[in-house]
Amino acid sequence: MVDDVDDALRQVRTLIESVVTRHQVRTLDQSLLVTTEDAETAAQALDRLVAHAQQSVCVLVPSQPTGLKAVTGALEGLAGDWTGSAVRVRLICSPEVAVAHRLADFEGVGKESGSVQVRLAGESQRGLVIIDNRVALVRSDPDSGDKQASLVRAPVVVRALHDMFMSSWRRSIPLAEYERISEYLRGGSGTRILRFLYEGYTDEAAARELSVSVRTYRRRVAEIMRALGATSRFQAGVYTLKMGLL
Repeated sequence: MVDDVDDALRQVRTLIESVVTRHQVRTLDQSLLVTTEDAETAAQALDRLVAHAQQSVCVLVPSQPTGLKAVTGALEGLAGDWTGSAVRVRLICSPEVAVAHRLADFEGVGKESGSVQVRLAGESQRGLVIIDNRVALVRSDPDSGDKQASLVRAPVVVRALHDMFMSSWRRSIPLAEYERISEYLRGGSGTRILRFLYEGYTDEAAARELSVSVRTYRRRVAEIMRALGATSRFQAGVYTLKMGLL
């Protein structure tokens, strides 16, 4: 899921440049694109953007340390300001990032329960923040050696980024669901069974590994599938990957 967004973000610079060349830039505040390689400048821009949000904040939380620090710092600094606010905040991150940085603490903060929501997907090196579907801050891929962050106001580009984010959002896993499943799997042999399903073990071979009967193993598989909301073993494997349970 996040890989799809990362791939799209690699191509977004061409779209940005094509839009910018069709417009005359008059002032910095009116610029359709502003770039910087200074991490502190990017972090300050992020703080200002989030502070002035009126409707929505969409964040693809990067796993890359510098970008991650900037994003979590902005969220922590503004969490108190969301109390009584109508701004809807959506965060997408990897399970590892959510656990390590206690992003569950942000959930439910705001005027209405659930105004801050966290969902999980694969690991992303890039960062993306979209404010009110009108301005976006995009972090370049650090693996490419490009340390540039881009502040984008070009409407067609921001809409494209927002559409990509929402596509990933719809396919990602709510953090609360992940925590429920993880807690369930910690009991018994749930994680091992998921591994057997993912690696294609036969029921007989898996049952031997667990020293249980085939009937008991199949009953346990059925219980795990119900917990995952999966209707087939293949679907259970897909959910396992999406949730980062292995």
